[in-house]
Amino acid sequence: FFLKKKYYNFLKNFYFQKGDVIVTYNDSFLSDIALRIKHELSIPWISIVADLNAPKKASGYVYFNWEYYKKNRNNENVLHIDGGVNSKSSYLLSKKKKIKKKIILYAGTIGGHAGVSYLIMAFHQVKDNDAELWLCGKGNYSEIKKLVEKDSRIKFFGYVSRKRLEEKCRQTDIFVNPRKSDGNDTNFPSKILFYLSFKKPIISTKSGLSPKYNSILFLLNDEKITTLTKKIELLLSLKFNKKKDLKNKIINFNKENSWEVHVKKFIIWLNKKL
Repeated sequence: FFLKKKYYNFLKNFYFQKGDVIVTYNDSFLSDIALRIKHELSIPWISIVADLNAPKKASGYVYFNWEYYKKNRNNENVLHIDGGVNSKSSYLLSKKKKIKKKIILYAGTIGGHAGVSYLIMAFHQVKDNDAELWLCGKGNYSEIKKLVEKDSRIKFFGYVSRKRLEEKCRQTDIFVNPRKSDGNDTNFPSKILFYLSFKKPIISTKSGLSPKYNSILFLLNDEKITTLTKKIELLLSLKFNKKKDLKNKIINFNKENSWEVHVKKFIIWLNKKL
């Protein structure tokens, strides 16, 4: 209540100029304040909906999740932007360090809705002894550690610094997003954008993704353990030429989906709709 009052008083007395908008991220107590300012001062309110439910009565909505966007696109003031790929960082230019193992990497939340246990159980069935699964992230470890201990090829690093994560990504051969659709019907797997910046093969479920990813990701047709296992084994045997072609496709995709491109798209939509 204290924060609500402070934010409202600040915005009510703020010197707004023509073209200003209020932007909120996900539904929270700030949505109530944005709605009041919208009505009282006629300042447009844009709600960015990353997950959970969209707040009511905003001037416009930006959805990350494709299916969630499709359900609401009859409303004229909606836009789908799932995020941009950062392809200009210096670390992306570094080459992979020589390593004999074939590395499969997952980075993100451990446990819960992220699908890590699903990934581990699928990796248990991978027959290639030169393959290793690297897990980086924080969360509920108890169940995951039990599964990890069953296979010496799985390396659990826990939460690592950004610098160390980037180093491990340079060593990686395959990235995985195992997030299942159940319980994730309003979420977008933003780790995909991070993975894409390294221009390597990515296995993913279809949860939250728009059709534009169909040609650059190795999508799972279903969420069975055997399906993920077979996809991992397929990519472990991927030929050099296929990897090179994929890299070029990802480079072009990243250019078309940079933050700069999405910001321009957002501004054009904003000026047109509001």
